Amino acid sequence: MSYEFNPENKVFEFPNPYKVENLAWLAAGGLLAVGGVGMLFVVRDRIAHGVDLAGLKVIGLAVILMLLGFGSLARAFTQLRFFFGRNRPDSLAPLVANEADGDSQKAAAYKETLRQNAITYPEPKGALNGLLYSLLPSLIFAPQVVRRSAEAQFYNFMVLAATVVSFLVCWLAFGQSAAAGWIGLSYGVFALVQIMRPMAAGGAGRSVERQVSTGSLIGLILLAVLGPVVLGMMAGSLPSLGELSINGVVFIALLCALASCVVFGLALKNQLRSAPDAVGSARVTETVTMNSHPNKLIEELDRILMGRWHGNIPNRRYSRRSPQVDAAQGQFAAEMFEETQPRPQTHGWRKTSATPSPVRAFSG
Repeated sequence: MSYEFNPENKVFEFPNPYKVENLAWLAAGGLLAVGGVGMLFVVRDRIAHGVDLAGLKVIGLAVILMLLGFGSLARAFTQLRFFFGRNRPDSLAPLVANEADGDSQKAAAYKETLRQNAITYPEPKGALNGLLYSLLPSLIFAPQVVRRSAEAQFYNFMVLAATVVSFLVCWLAFGQSAAAGWIGLSYGVFALVQIMRPMAAGGAGRSVERQVSTGSLIGLILLAVLGPVVLGMMAGSLPSLGELSINGVVFIALLCALASCVVFGLALKNQLRSAPDAVGSARVTETVTMNSHPNKLIEELDRILMGRWHGNIPNRRYSRRSPQVDAAQGQFAAEMFEETQPRPQTHGWRKTSATPSPVRAFSG
């Protein structure tokens, strides 16, 4: 469910966008927690006859599984409700306090956008981004946070695909040698870092940021392709791991990671829109004749903007310059730049979309 900001106005009522993610966290957390508790019951009878190193290892693995499991469950519990209030979405520029003057570089940039009556979109850079945006042309019109996430996921997909091919070659070539156990451990560490890094960098409410370049991709491909050769050369000097082998687990993890990148791409493709409608600004020139201090004019403008508050939510003030009059009479300059509360575009998003697109409305 979502948070009822105004019971009389249902415009901010959305379905929870974390519903599918919560199901995944609950399933993963539940399996990990049950597995950890189950391992404790299995090892309980063993340590009853004496504590040994093997029993301590099992207890350590059980504790790690429970930590991961309960952490996943806690993540899901914190996202059971979706709150949409006055702080959503984030402000376009730093806010100026009431009864204070101020400005910022971001506010100046948006004022220039209104003057030019046009919105600019940063062009993608790099060969990989060129390939990505040729496959998804509408991605350039998406918000920056979505674009960065898409670029990072595409980067991960390319690296994981090369890693899967390298792993299969290494497994088939050295799967029966003494280095068979080290194959899974080596690729497991590499895959763990590659898979978990986007999740740790993204987090809740943050975007994945990574510089996508062909140089970094070539370096990772060299590591993945030449790694088996180096591992084969070192097979004789590596200690024996006995029957320990996680090759099958690593292979399944890599396939699941690839599948997640594909699912992300399909979901992104289904929710991307074509170029947005033309965005314009209305210019109004009025002449006011009054015999009073210029601040009275600003107070009148404040009352006009207050009457345009959306849902009785105060505007976001980005720039303000009060009139300064040094003498009894003369010219003065003043400026006001505010944004009304962004509101969802209920007619422009499908019911299958979990997160609606906000509409930015300016009053200045």
